[in-house]
Amino acid sequence: MRNLIGNIIKEAGYTDVHFAGDGREAINIASELKPDIITLDISMPEINGLDAIEGILTASPCSKIIMVTAVTDQLIVKQAIQKGAVDFVKKPFDRFEIEDVLRRHI
Repeated sequence: MRNLIGNIIKEAGYTDVHFAGDGREAINIASELKPDIITLDISMPEINGLDAIEGILTASPCSKIIMVTAVTDQLIVKQAIQKGAVDFVKKPFDRFEIEDVLRRHI
């Protein structure tokens, strides 16, 4: 799934795209690279997406986190937004949803 999202992002003209296999790696990449946008799933190994939000924003406070997940429980969505996610894309999605959310936040 992350490769699909990465390809959509690259095809939209954003060339500096990096991938993390789990929440801990996402925090480390954010700390090192300070990306403008991070797409993050809630269900991830090591550290789940909700917990990773806090670590990412501590390491890279200007990064904007977009949740891309199949988890649609409104309580979870609310928690993600409260922790600092700026937007939410529900799986399954189409490329236009990803492109639209990127335009809104870059």
